[in-house]
Amino acid sequence: MDSAPTPLVASTTFDEAAIALSPDGRWLAYESNETGRLEMFVRPFPNTGAAKWQVSTSGGQAPLWAPSGRELFYVDGARQMIVAAVSPGPTLQLGERRVLFRLREDLYLTERESYTPHDVGRDGQRFIMARRRRTEGASAAPLIVVENWFEEVRSRTR
Repeated sequence: MDSAPTPLVASTTFDEAAIALSPDGRWLAYESNETGRLEMFVRPFPNTGAAKWQVSTSGGQAPLWAPSGRELFYVDGARQMIVAAVSPGPTLQLGERRVLFRLREDLYLTERESYTPHDVGRDGQRFIMARRRRTEGASAAPLIVVENWFEEVRSRTR
């Protein structure tokens, strides 16, 4: 097995980030500024040089595949969560794109992120999103990480 890193998409002069591999492992979604603004693209995986499709038309970032692999979510330039229908097959078949909701200003993506700060539930019906929390006298609240959380809860509930 070859363990040497191989650039898949980042072989251009454009900024490409926030990759998302489809659940079946056949498609790689990512954001790129090759059009002059961030847009969503999909390429086959692992042969990323074989084809490329532009998914978004009015800006796009933070790609996320539905667990079924039949939908691709992204945030457009107006901070709207968009869903693009994807049909399975040997080539990518993009269907209708529609707005699900608009992201509030306190949710991430107020600036460019290099990752997707949200996730979708296993049923493909709910989202969990990171939110910026502002406090008086500080620009942001500290991030608190609790290691061994389940063990901590078990010890306190015995």
